[in-house]
Amino acid sequence: MQYILNCPLCTQSLTIDAETDEEAMEKFMKEAKAHVVELHPNFASAPEEMLNAMIQSGMKKKETE
Repeated sequence: MQYILNCPLCTQSLTIDAETDEEAMEKFMKEAKAHVVELHPNFASAPEEMLNAMIQSGMKKKETE
């Protein structure tokens, strides 16, 4: 299954494949940390709980045709 997350800071779209919501959260957390360090260095020191909440509220399952 594919999951999509739009960065709330720049609206860049991140897409990952995962079997469960929990797996998607883990993968997005890794991707989000790398994205923030690379593209939003001033936000890189945000607490992990904040990133986790942003991911949970923003991730969506991609509708398949």
